Amino acid sequence: MTALPAWLSDERLVMVAWSRLAEPGDRAAAAARETLGAATALGHLVQGRPLPLEVAQLSAPERGVGTSRRLLDEATERWRVRMEDLDPGRDLEAMQRLGMPLLVHGEVTDAHGAGR
Repeated sequence: MTALPAWLSDERLVMVAWSRLAEPGDRAAAAARETLGAATALGHLVQGRPLPLEVAQLSAPERGVGTSRRLLDEATERWRVRMEDLDPGRDLEAMQRLGMPLLVHGEVTDAHGAGR
């Protein structure tokens, strides 16, 4: 099993990683973060473990469990392709250089972590 990266313990870096992996409005990503927590869900992906069935059920409850699982598996595959060059530390540094804001739990901060 792949070791977990140290950045998984930094909430800002976890959110930067999710912003790299998932598109805005991605229901499967939102369900994974809501069900497991952002860092734990990413830990599953980093280690190549499937996300639990409860994430699938939350991501598309109107579709039934089988379809929800398939949709979650498709989302997971999209994220894994993007994980190949995932480096949230590098991305955060770029955000800091450009003065870009970071949104964490609905609160806008600058990329250095200070509230706005």
